Formats: sequence, structure tokens, C-alpha cells
Amino acid sequence: MTGSVAKAGLQSSSPDALAPEKTSSGTSHVEGWRAVVPNVEHESVTRVSLGPIDPDLAKENRWYRLLEVTATAAGLAVLAPWMALIAIAIKLDSRGPVLFRQRRVGKFGNTFMCLKFRTMVPDAAGRLAALLESDPAMAAEFAAHQKLERDPRVTRVGRILRKAKLDELPQLLNVLRNEMALVGPRPIVIPEVVRYGEHASVVFSVRPGITGQWQAAQDESMSYDRRVALDMEYVHNRSTMGDIRIILATLAGLLDR
Repeated sequence: MTGSVAKAGLQSSSPDALAPEKTSSGTSHVEGWRAVVPNVEHESVTRVSLGPIDPDLAKENRWYRLLEVTATAAGLAVLAPWMALIAIAIKLDSRGPVLFRQRRVGKFGNTFMCLKFRTMVPDAAGRLAALLESDPAMAAEFAAHQKLERDPRVTRVGRILRKAKLDELPQLLNVLRNEMALVGPRPIVIPEVVRYGEHASVVFSVRPGITGQWQAAQDESMSYDRRVALDMEYVHNRSTMGDIRIILATLAGLLDR
């Protein structure tokens, strides 16, 4: 499968099209995790069909972008030695590449390779499938939140990087490439798009961000629906001062960890 994801049926406007199947009692079947696990086919998808985009929401301030690029370049210059040390620690801790690359959904549904420091074992995707097959509780957690709170695939160095959010530092390169913003909606994987339903064309009218309202809230237990609502709220109300407040709140939360 190449090119647009339309062939996979992701043009559906139903937010439940890839969501876990519900039982009569309203709980999720553990089989629901299959619908939201990225697979190798997704890596060849270059664009996701979202529907009409509001041009007013998609507008970007050129001066804001100049400020963003300047701040990002300065940040990379300052952080470069620390990023080099992190790279060495990752190589010493476990085999595999330093960086983890995964295709995520960007502005207008165009996909890009999102960069992170690798925090998991190299065969993490295969291990995830095996874990969810064998552990119904983990399968239900992943289907509901698209993540595992106690993920056994995370390496020793990875746990430290994740706690301090240092694994996301390489995304500064995504910002320089104009694929991401410093602040914006969460950069999600392709199977999550239809969980946004009719909201997808709003959320992805802007670039996804390294941080955002969800991250600034520092609430790891937040429901998926609430995260989508915060992304919607951000897009409709974004401003330069609002972004600065989110960045400061994110930094304050990291210092409190």
C-alpha cells in the first residue's frame, strides 16, 4: 500500500471506526487493541484524507514561524552536547539505533517521520503484539489509551528519558523541517485518525506539536476523548501568548518531576 491512506478506508467520519468494539455493558473488548496498533503498511502512507480544511484555522503567522525557527535552532545548539551524551547512553544500554522513527500524521493529513530517542527494545512492535495477545488487561489499557503505563519493552535508559521527556528532543529537527511545531496537537499514528471522527479536519489543520495542552496539564490518566477535546480547543484558540504559556507550563511540570 502506497500513497494516500484512502484505500485503507480511513476516510470514515465515524470516531468509532477504529476504536475498540463495545460490549452491551459499554466496556471494550480486548480485541480492540488490534485496530490501533500501527503496522508496517502504514510506513508507506504519505497522506491521510481528512475532509475539508478551514483556511482560517490553517493560517500561520510568518513572524511566529521565524521566532519558532530561531528558538529551535538556538535550543539545538545548546542541547547538542547533552543529546550526544544521551545517544551514547542509549548505545551502551541496549543494542539498536539511537533514534526511533515512526510515521505520524501532520498538517493537512500529510504524514512525516517523527523522531525520538529510542526508549524501547529494538523489536518493540513484535513484542507489543505478543504482550497484548497474552495479557487481556494490557490489551484493554492499550485499546483505551494507545499506551501502557508500565510498558515492559522500555529500556533502563528509556525509563529515565521518558520520565524527563528527553526522548522527544530530536523532534526539534522535525520543527526545523516544518513538519512539527513547538506547540500543537499531539502527533498521532495513522490508525488513530478515525478516532477523531469529524474533528480530524480541524485538529490537523495545523502542525502537531512537541508539547501541547495535554502535556502541559501533566495528567497521564487523561481519557482519550479529553485529549482530543484539548487538541480541538487549542486549534480554535491558538495564539502566540497561549503557546508561550503552554511551553512554560510544560517546563514547570518537568522541573517538578
